[in-house]
Amino acid sequence: MAQRFNSGAIIKTTRLTAEFDYEAFGKRYGDKAVPLFLVDENGQLVIFTVDSPPKPKIGQKLISLVEPAKDKKK
Repeated sequence: MAQRFNSGAIIKTTRLTAEFDYEAFGKRYGDKAVPLFLVDENGQLVIFTVDSPPKPKIGQKLISLVEPAKDKKK
């Protein structure tokens, strides 16, 4: 995780919607993002763990560590 921060990764909060759900998040960021927490509809913080990852739903907020986008050279 420290290496990701040193490479410029940021903590990003994403509200999951019908247009941009967890599946769309995964397709957009792939392995460039590490989900850390969910904030559910009641404001409860849920921690992502390897043994028991939460199931993100529409209406929740996803907090993740996201690597910076690389500039595309023309």
